[in-house]
Amino acid sequence: MARWLKALAALLLLTAAAARKSAPVKTEPQIEEVTAKQLERVLEDKDFVAVYWYARSCVTCDKVLEELEKIDDDTDTFGVDFVKINDKRLAKQYGITKFPALTYFREKEPIIYEGDLMDEESVLDFLTSLEAMDLPDRIEEVNQKILGKIIEDTNYVAVLFCEYVLEVVLISTLLLIGYCDKIHFFRVIFKLTLKQYNLLM
Repeated sequence: MARWLKALAALLLLTAAAARKSAPVKTEPQIEEVTAKQLERVLEDKDFVAVYWYARSCVTCDKVLEELEKIDDDTDTFGVDFVKINDKRLAKQYGITKFPALTYFREKEPIIYEGDLMDEESVLDFLTSLEAMDLPDRIEEVNQKILGKIIEDTNYVAVLFCEYVLEVVLISTLLLIGYCDKIHFFRVIFKLTLKQYNLLM
């Protein structure tokens, strides 16, 4: 009987150890690390990019990074790519002299965030505000989340719903922009959004 108990105990211990090893590990959202060359490519490919500048010797950088990683998924849903970089020479070229720092690039044009980086809600508001996302003299492609925010925050919005972008439509709509300073133009390529606003035929 004692042998059976020992064998059963050993079997239970092995089962528990195997269960612990196979349990899925939860990973927190993480802001992607990039090099100078990778950053250059991201800025070429994306309209909206948030860049967190840090230094290895910086005491508060890790704390700030923890706060900013809480909003990484939120910025993704608004179409803002969030990356981090440790490159003092490149930072200096963009006017960054103190670390940590945050720069928001709209079509490669940098805007340095002047607020409190520990206040992730203020940072998120800065990165997703209509003013920050507005690209002058251009019809912007927006996702469903951005469209919802635009409709909530703007009095007049013209939206071009389409599956494919037609140059003729865009050109004729761009001509209207000169005559309609108070109307914001956007294009959305989502059937789901059409259904949400009861626009499906």
